Amino acid sequence: MLRPARLALPPGVAFCGAGTNRLCALQNPAYRPARQFIFSACAKTAGLPPEKRHPHVLKHSLASHLVAGNVNLAFIRQALGHRSINSTIPYFGTSDGQAAEAVQAALMRLY
Repeated sequence: MLRPARLALPPGVAFCGAGTNRLCALQNPAYRPARQFIFSACAKTAGLPPEKRHPHVLKHSLASHLVAGNVNLAFIRQALGHRSINSTIPYFGTSDGQAAEAVQAALMRLY
């Protein structure tokens, strides 16, 4: 079983009460560095490479999962907070396997 990593929290950040894992004050924009510190430390513990140890990676992960789930492009754009659909389109890359499955499904519908 995975155990939570023990982190030295930055000043001003604390757990919300005894026996809880929820961190207080992290919603405040002033604590952005604390959020980044905590995410980076957890990502390092999880074995993510240094270039993936940033909270923005979660946004990319969300987009990739929504695309894989065939969610409407307009909904993905809204979920990511993009103003322009052009910012969302790069998430729509396909693998060879996905392309082959789509072709096979289309051919099966024809016959």
